[in-house]
Amino acid sequence: MRELTTITASEGFSTEKVVLIVAQIDPAKKIAQHFDADEFVNSQLIRYDHLKRLIKQGRIRSAQAIAAVGYYEMFGK
Repeated sequence: MRELTTITASEGFSTEKVVLIVAQIDPAKKIAQHFDADEFVNSQLIRYDHLKRLIKQGRIRSAQAIAAVGYYEMFGK
């Protein structure tokens, strides 16, 4: 894993910071996830090119995800 950058969501309103990280994951080494009983999390590994398509189609609208992909495209490769 490698840190890309740190972003802020709402300067002047919140002090929240989000660290954007890039990681390459070997699907063969994926292990089962154990969430709390009241956590409803849907996660899956997808290819990077598929992630970019989902963003372009508007199916992923998370500002953090879009910022991470944009930053990686500009500075991270």
